[in-house]
Amino acid sequence: MTSARSLLTVALAALTVACHDTSDTRVTVQYVPTDGTGVQGFLASLQAGQTTKVLAVRADSLPAPVLELGTPASGFVVVTTALVDAAGTIGGGATAIELRRDASFSVLVQIDSVSPKTGCNECLGAKSFVLAPTHQRVPSDSIWMVWTATSGGTAITK
Repeated sequence: MTSARSLLTVALAALTVACHDTSDTRVTVQYVPTDGTGVQGFLASLQAGQTTKVLAVRADSLPAPVLELGTPASGFVVVTTALVDAAGTIGGGATAIELRRDASFSVLVQIDSVSPKTGCNECLGAKSFVLAPTHQRVPSDSIWMVWTATSGGTAITK
């Protein structure tokens, strides 16, 4: 019985690999914690077509959890995030990112006073969202969503 179960497991794994379309795009989103902000939770959703995945975690979880979604090779993915404290939402927002064939997108969410895209040659885009003043380290702090993409191990920059 054990060998039959092992054979079935191997067959299912092979079938899963064989059925995976390598042209699909993968999108991940992750929160990068910032000390001194009082953020307690991170909520995120990824939606592409009829498929949606959600994540709700403590902001200080280590290693930082990653939400991942396999998507079609074209169209858009809508990335929605929110940061929370004990009283509720302290900021967040959404953006749509155009998908590309054979690409892996990485979306990072962080608090900063300047755009993280400024020093990032490989970033495709960045968008800022209002952060509650009680959670700002300095008055110019915002929530930033920054995304990059790679294809075949090479950064996509346009």
